[in-house]
Amino acid sequence: MPRLPTLFDLIDASESMEIDGVAKSDYAKVTEQCYLCDLCYLTKCPYVPPHPWNVDFPHLMLRAKAVEFREHGAPLSARILSNTRAVGKLASIPVAVQTINAANKNPTARKLLEKTWIRYSQRWRAKAGISPRPCRRAY
Repeated sequence: MPRLPTLFDLIDASESMEIDGVAKSDYAKVTEQCYLCDLCYLTKCPYVPPHPWNVDFPHLMLRAKAVEFREHGAPLSARILSNTRAVGKLASIPVAVQTINAANKNPTARKLLEKTWIRYSQRWRAKAGISPRPCRRAY
């Protein structure tokens, strides 16, 4: 639900202190952070029914994402990950799984993956308090 604080911060930073004062180019910041959990509708959004505006914010974000994908296309990572049949076939090949696991342990291959595929580097995980060590070891 990180999009609502972002939206409210953008509204607070605008001159009019209303949504009409937020630049349309900033709307993407809000939709990028939405992962469609629907918690805004259930707990946080002040404009859901019984409010007179009756805003269904999750569907609004879904439509915004659909427009973004229609106009600009999906990134390669999203296209590949959303193709569950292809990912399942690839993951079921024993040699492929072992090769990918070996590449993830190689620092050079890992850097290449982080620059081209993975959005967040080791520094981000460290700042977030996420341990780079595996949760359990295979014995």
